[in-house]
Amino acid sequence: MEKGKVKHSFIIVAALAAGLSGCAGVDMRYNPTEAAVPLPRERMMLISKIGYKDATGGLKTERASVSLKRPFFDVFQEAAKKRLDDLKVSLAKRGGTVVEIELTKSEVKGDIGGGPDVTATVTYAVVVRGGLDAVCRQEASAWATSRKGLSPTPAADALQKALVKAVDKLGNTIAESCLYSPVATEAKPATPARDPKALAIVIGVERYREESASANFAESDAQSVALVAKSALGVGDDRLIMLLGAKATLADFQKYFERWLPAHAGADGKVFVYFAGNGAPEGKNGAGYLLPYDADVNYLAETAFPLERLYAALGQLPGGATLVLDSCFSGQPGRSVLPDGVRPSRSESPAKVPPGVTVISAASAAESCGLDKDAGLFTRWFVQGLKDREGNIKAAFDSAASQVKKDSRSAQNPRWSQGQ
Repeated sequence: MEKGKVKHSFIIVAALAAGLSGCAGVDMRYNPTEAAVPLPRERMMLISKIGYKDATGGLKTERASVSLKRPFFDVFQEAAKKRLDDLKVSLAKRGGTVVEIELTKSEVKGDIGGGPDVTATVTYAVVVRGGLDAVCRQEASAWATSRKGLSPTPAADALQKALVKAVDKLGNTIAESCLYSPVATEAKPATPARDPKALAIVIGVERYREESASANFAESDAQSVALVAKSALGVGDDRLIMLLGAKATLADFQKYFERWLPAHAGADGKVFVYFAGNGAPEGKNGAGYLLPYDADVNYLAETAFPLERLYAALGQLPGGATLVLDSCFSGQPGRSVLPDGVRPSRSESPAKVPPGVTVISAASAAESCGLDKDAGLFTRWFVQGLKDREGNIKAAFDSAASQVKKDSRSAQNPRWSQGQ
């Protein structure tokens, strides 16, 4: 009887030991090394939902062994949530855009030559969505190493360090994305009610893939306009598309101007379009082009978006549209570039404005678009005018044009053109 009990007890202990060995592993936790500075609410887009996505297919290991108690994605998600709480990022009670934090890489590698170091890398992206489409995407990455012999779990230690370094960057990643405006807005007691008929597309391209001339401050100008489109024009986050930098390609122009707008604009809709970036004249007829991020000034017809084509797209909308251009089409210095062998155009009307469309230009033909410290001169005053005049676009233009003409550094004359 006693022997049977001893035998039975041994079997139970062995089973427990086997079970415990199957659950063994390092329990990773996020303990920030850098203090979280809360992001000012007045500079943030409204957020309706924050989701998390694992795009890695699981933790990858190469020439390294790591055992974790929990899936790494669960640890990352928990860490990101904690950091967002520390940054005071909250969800809006009504309205707002959808944000997704997407883990794109989690891997651990041993030294290729069999050396003592183990390296871990963690990469993620903050994705801002407009409907089902990504409005902008900002990535962050961190890596760390650990040496064999100095730790019983060098791979897990390296991964722990990389996790902390990556998630510590979450505040900066948000601040560099289109969720956050670098320009502080004035505190207003109330935001006007959302206008369900209002739509907006806001574009800013500052640096170009083909390294053509830069359009300084174009992206921060676009962010300022996006904020005032919501606060003064009543555009909801779900009806505002913002394209910045590498997210403003020719394909994006075609998709949003020629597919998204017609699908969402109603008969009495209020469509507002803003572009800050380089313009370019075409050599044969002086027609103007908007330059997306992937444009090549020597192949405008193939890589740029004709102003005339944009006018046509806006002219087909049942309720018309207002287009604001802080770019020039004359090849003059400023927000314009000139293809090789092309002379500046002095045509006052590079494209005919169709009925129902109003075009606001920061400068007339053959003029450059001036800058004011950290913004486009016209955009700075136009944004201020929209705030001061509660979204009245004509009054905001008149105010901005007056201020621009008063500026001794500027020789530009903003234009208001209305299709007949």
